[in-house]
Amino acid sequence: MQTDPNVMFLDPTFGGSAERDCDISKDKAILVPVLTGECDHLSDPAIKPESGLKQCALSVNEGGVVKASLDGTSINNISKYRLQSPLFEFTIPAYDAFGEGPTGTTKAIADGCWIFLKPLTPGRHQLEFSGDVIDLMGKNSYAIAVKYNLEIVP
Repeated sequence: MQTDPNVMFLDPTFGGSAERDCDISKDKAILVPVLTGECDHLSDPAIKPESGLKQCALSVNEGGVVKASLDGTSINNISKYRLQSPLFEFTIPAYDAFGEGPTGTTKAIADGCWIFLKPLTPGRHQLEFSGDVIDLMGKNSYAIAVKYNLEIVP
């Protein structure tokens, strides 16, 4: 559910590709997580203290390659928009997006590359983004590719 009156949050994937259609008000900015990850105490209790979570979250996408384009024009320097969250608390439900692992409330830190677009002109637009992470140890390798067909409405 989108609750912010000024920003539309577009979903990435948890791996793999997707094509989605979306109507967005001409007054809304668009926020896109291109390549993100998080580390938390519940999923890996060995990670202690907060500094361990910071390092873990940073390493999840280390060496990742990100690309994005809007209406066929490349969006450059996405990696300079890499951010890390402060420590936050959240609850992992029994049937989470990954379908595995522990459930409950935990502390976490997220890290990733984001695109924040000002409101687009009315009409059709196409936003594409992708990210690839190759972990030589094989634990955190993944790739995403997402295409959004946007209809900006008055």
